[in-house]
This record gives sequence, C-alpha cells and structure tokens, in this order.
Amino acid sequence: MTVPENIDDTVDVAVVGAGIVGLATARALLAQDPRRRVAVLECAAAPGTRQSTQNSGVLHAGVYYEPGSAKAELCTAGRHRMAEFCDRHGIPVRVVGKVVVAVAAGELDRLDALAERAARNGIPGLRMLDRMELQEIEPAVEGLRALHVPPTAVVDFAAVCRALAGELPDVRVGWTVRRIRDDGSGVAVQAVDGREVRARAAVVCAGVGTELLAAASGVRTDVRIVPFRGSWLQLRPAPAARIRGNVYPV
Repeated sequence: MTVPENIDDTVDVAVVGAGIVGLATARALLAQDPRRRVAVLECAAAPGTRQSTQNSGVLHAGVYYEPGSAKAELCTAGRHRMAEFCDRHGIPVRVVGKVVVAVAAGELDRLDALAERAARNGIPGLRMLDRMELQEIEPAVEGLRALHVPPTAVVDFAAVCRALAGELPDVRVGWTVRRIRDDGSGVAVQAVDGREVRARAAVVCAGVGTELLAAASGVRTDVRIVPFRGSWLQLRPAPAARIRGNVYPV
C-alpha cells in the first residue's frame, strides 16, 4: 500500500527499492518482528516496474548452478516457496517445462555437461531426448538432442510484486534516494527533493543503482555491478500456439 507523506518519518528499517528483492526483504523483516517499523522507498510510480518485471517470467528449476552451491540450493528452495506464495495469493504458476536444445554436433558435449549438473542438483523428471522425442514434446522445434526439464515454470512477477507490496504497511513510491547518511546513532535516507527518513538501519536493494548510491553515500568498495542484457522472444498468439513450453539454446 502507499502511505501519506505526513506520517512519522522515523522508522526502524528503511528498505531502498521496491523490486522483488526489496519487497521480500521488507516482508522478511516484518515476519521476524511484526512490531518493527519498516518503510520501503521506491523511485518509480509503482512497485516492481523495473528489473523485477522486465524479464521472461521464468521460475527456474536450477539447471545451471554449481551442485552444492548456495545458488543451487536456494534456487530449488525458492522455487517451492514461490509456488506456495503464488498459491496463497491466487497467482497462476504455469509448469510448462523447458527443453534445452542442441542444434549442432559441437553443442552435444555441453548439453551432456548440463544434464549431469542438473541431475546432481536433484531436478526431478530430467530426460535426454533424441530428435523424435523432442518433437513429441515440442513439435515445432528442430534439434539433434535436447534436455527436458519438466519443473520449469512461468509466473507473472508483476503480480508477485503487487502481492508482496500488499502485505506491507508502508511502501512509498516516487521516492528517489540521493544518499544515505550515517550519523553514528542511525541513518538519514535523503531523497533528491529534500525529503528525509530517519532509521536505525537501511537496506539497499536498488538493483543496478546500488553502486551509484553507495558512492554517493561515501561507501568505498571494490565490488562492481556489471549489468548485462538477456534476450527473449514472446510470440504472437497464433505462432505461440505451436510452442508448448520454454525453448532454450545450449
């Protein structure tokens, strides 16, 4: 929900950024202590309108991560917890599966390596498909071989962000943070228009803007955020009817 600007501007924790990470962080802080005053500050006009929703909406099964790593374990646990959250909020989760397709002989070794990694990550239902088996699952897709990953799903992350924001009592939009000042007894989160929120602590979940905000706040670090762009295609309804799930290159 959005709160009026005349509320008490002293809180326990200020969370900068109302993408899916910031919203989930605020939700977790309140779950730990419902009495905790948590304000989420978002520069856009609504929560979850940037990185969190400018993507393909895939809920990944965990094919690519190093077995035993935190990413592999959190991907699996997070997929189940996200499905439970969506079920509680009436958000559809379409378990459409994925095929990772090798279209050239030079890709077969890498496909085998992905299959081994996915198996070590405990993904259920994995199956290596030959050309004919691939076309039984995806008749419009051509390839030499493919790895079928049944648990891969698709979800509307904009709806997820709206549901998360709906569980929070203090989400403030149109709030562009200029810097965070630490005065020893807490922090002052300052907006570009002069507004300020005081807090005992701040958690910055500002995506690619985090590095710039850190520098503006006097934080020196050798950690860099290196953005990159992925590409995905969403088909029009007629050709989309020919594709049953997600189709990935090796």
